[in-house]
Amino acid sequence: MPRQLALIVLMLAVAIPAAALKPIDDFEAGPFFFQTTGAYQEHFVPVFQHAGHVYTSTRKVVLEPASGSATISAQLSLTGGDDAANVTFTGGGRVRFAYHWEVPYDITEDGAYDRIEVAYNAVTPGAYFSFGIGNVGTFCGVERFPDAGPGVVSWPIDFCNQIIDPTQAIAMVLYLNAGGGDASFEVTDVRFMRSGAIIADITRDFLATQVPPIPSSPLSWRAFDHVLQPLFGTALVFESVSDGGTIPALTADLQQESFHGGDIVRSTVTWQEPGEPSFVEFLISFELTPADGLTPQIDYPPDPFIGATDFSVLLGVMLYDENGISHGTSMIRLVVTCNPAHEYEFVDVQAVVTDSGARSNDRLEVSFILESEGDFDPEEPFFDMVWMADWEDQTLTGVGDPVVIGGGPRTLVAAPSLTSSSTTLRASRPFAAGETIAIYDISGRLVRKLAPPVGAGAMVWDGRDRSGNPAASGTYLARWQGRSGAAAVARVVRVR
Repeated sequence: MPRQLALIVLMLAVAIPAAALKPIDDFEAGPFFFQTTGAYQEHFVPVFQHAGHVYTSTRKVVLEPASGSATISAQLSLTGGDDAANVTFTGGGRVRFAYHWEVPYDITEDGAYDRIEVAYNAVTPGAYFSFGIGNVGTFCGVERFPDAGPGVVSWPIDFCNQIIDPTQAIAMVLYLNAGGGDASFEVTDVRFMRSGAIIADITRDFLATQVPPIPSSPLSWRAFDHVLQPLFGTALVFESVSDGGTIPALTADLQQESFHGGDIVRSTVTWQEPGEPSFVEFLISFELTPADGLTPQIDYPPDPFIGATDFSVLLGVMLYDENGISHGTSMIRLVVTCNPAHEYEFVDVQAVVTDSGARSNDRLEVSFILESEGDFDPEEPFFDMVWMADWEDQTLTGVGDPVVIGGGPRTLVAAPSLTSSSTTLRASRPFAAGETIAIYDISGRLVRKLAPPVGAGAMVWDGRDRSGNPAASGTYLARWQGRSGAAAVARVVRVR
């Protein structure tokens, strides 16, 4: 009986209120190691890779011990494929990562961004983050006390309450504060966020392909905005697949379904080889192709979150016309989750942006190895691959803006958004009678419905489904629904 290897590819544009677009710093470039005992130090680290994805060519690292005997170390380290800044304190103090471009700059990019987010893997209890924005002669900052991690903390861009005009900012600083004693931080990303996106429609170009030969023929589709304006195409190709020296026979088809006003593209891959592979190595490419005079370019380099049985890759895409003017942005997330029916783990994951040849930065290559840790059930899907994209058109007024209710935007934020247990869903205004928060999985299935306390500004989802069982690893959408029909959505990624 042929072994069934189900690979699901989703092309989905969901109105996610907190879609990351562009990093201030993802620590993917400029290695460093600094240490001091008692002495104040300043260091400048060049950011020489991914030119243009941060706002300055250097990162200023400032070490400030709390006393003459306190020791601070700060270094860049590779953690599971995602670079991170590791900072440790003995005796207290703080470390600053400063970004200064000396001339007024619009950090909202004409309203495309509305918050700043810091993603971290771990923080010692009691330690805390501060983030500051400054212009000529004025500077302000706000503290955030995070959970132990992994997680995310965020600040609205206007957190300075108009003391700082974000369209005239000249500097930003991330502070890592020890909180008076020994502490450690592992920070992976400092990035801009935006609220809202429109839902794309999908049209299939290829319905099916046979694999091998390797590389395969492309499974391809195109994305359209809400007025059926073509945005960009996507071509998925199996570049190589090996189970230890042989190229297995695979088949793949492409299916399309409606979902929340947009479309889903699914692909089912069938493993034809007999026997149980001890490991399988994949190299898959996703090439973005122009549509209707707009050329896609990956503007945000791969930002992976990697676990034993799942990983996700985040990257941003901008569409440019023939004059080099940006017409909009799309945030793409690739999520791969191994089926728990199989005892396989990801032992190596790499995500690289390359050039197609005709264009630059328009191709994503993802390689990974799944290694057997035990059983493999031929009747079960092997793993799911989820391809999601949102879209915000910079040429249309009001597209992607949060719903305004009672004088303020209705937004919902999950903190942490990457969690192995519970997460807190924070609302932009107090919950009213009759409102609900519904938790959906990425296929649109209702997982849990919550009744938020009237008058509260936040509530906790414990990570369980309607039956009281822990929800599986994967991406979930928390939808805050009002009686008027207005809604806001937050994304939660559960890992085990």
